[in-house]
Amino acid sequence: MMFFSEYTILEKPGLITDPLGLSIPYSRLQDKLFRQFTVLSNYPAYHGALCLFYQMLERQGITPNRKDFAQKFRELEICWGLIHASAPSTSILNVTKYASLIQGRERISLSDISKGSDIYRRLGYGTLGHYSGPSIEWGLLGKGGKTLTALGRKLADAFGERNETSGTDIFKRWLAGKAISIAEIGEARAFRLDRESRSRQEAGVWQEVIATYCDAHPRTKALWTAPLTTRELEKLHESASTYDAHCMLLPQRYNMLSSELGLIRQFEQMSATIQFLFELEYVACGGAAAHGLVLKEVNPLLVKRLTDIAAQYVDVPEHIDPKGMFAGLARLHGSREVTDFIVHHHQRHQRAKQVSPFIVEGRVVIAERYDPRQVARMFDDVYKHDDTDRQQAELTFRYRRDWHFGRASRYQAYAEAL
Repeated sequence: MMFFSEYTILEKPGLITDPLGLSIPYSRLQDKLFRQFTVLSNYPAYHGALCLFYQMLERQGITPNRKDFAQKFRELEICWGLIHASAPSTSILNVTKYASLIQGRERISLSDISKGSDIYRRLGYGTLGHYSGPSIEWGLLGKGGKTLTALGRKLADAFGERNETSGTDIFKRWLAGKAISIAEIGEARAFRLDRESRSRQEAGVWQEVIATYCDAHPRTKALWTAPLTTRELEKLHESASTYDAHCMLLPQRYNMLSSELGLIRQFEQMSATIQFLFELEYVACGGAAAHGLVLKEVNPLLVKRLTDIAAQYVDVPEHIDPKGMFAGLARLHGSREVTDFIVHHHQRHQRAKQVSPFIVEGRVVIAERYDPRQVARMFDDVYKHDDTDRQQAELTFRYRRDWHFGRASRYQAYAEAL
């Protein structure tokens, strides 16, 4: 017997990611502060491993110009992954797959791993794919990521000799096809991700990397000379009031970046309200009453604030609005008009990706994207505040984004002298 779903079946990742087209302006605004980070470039040790693997492969005549470079890089990365898989306290990309490779074994070699293994299926998901771009921005790889720079070679040497001897021996034997005992892999603690595993030489190279980057990007130098403290970073997650107060002070702290930080603050406020209005409309179209929910009318002053901020945002020459969403909002009036515009923008954005919109003609066609009860609770939490300022602050906090300040602090701490 065959059954037909009343909802569109999810087949493409693009169907559920970035339904409002906010990721491009978001990432470009991030780049105004920290071009060398992505949301996945979390650990400096990955850069050290990348540089070391580049160097080892280059010495064998294997460069990114060869078709098998990514495969060979993954072969080295597997050895590094097994080191982490043997130490559950540390986490690394693909760690679950690495852990499955050593289960029930006393020794392992490359020949024990089938070329059809899952670990080879997504060569772009790992160190090479996630850290090549950031390594280029840091000045560790040359333009195009084809060769190591002088700084990249320094970092490769430092990472390869973390234990003050020739730490690359285990990688060399692995790449040569030698069998290595699981016990030896577990003892290679020097190559773990954590800050405590770095060497004095490696920390010194990172000091040079950061200083060189700051010299090349003087506008963002203050982000590194006066980074946020641990306590300041904690405040970003405490409450709407502490987050709002912190964001208001940032342009004063980094006055050379006041324009960029102003745009970032406006974008975050707008994107939070846009997301909120879209989720409310989704729940309304999906039959909120069927869930026993009664959604009150949206505060018109909050909607007016959205359009006012949009007008201020697009008035700045350096603003980022690739699809004209904010410019469109700046011309609107009224909650219904704004919500309809957001939904139509969503539909155009989804169809441009060749995937289905979540809402079509007032009807939900992609099910279970937002939990009606959760949206209703958020509505109540936002509107428990009487004034629009606090409602806006609550929304912005709940939909706050990552601007890499935490990563900068982690990398700065990694470079501190031992």
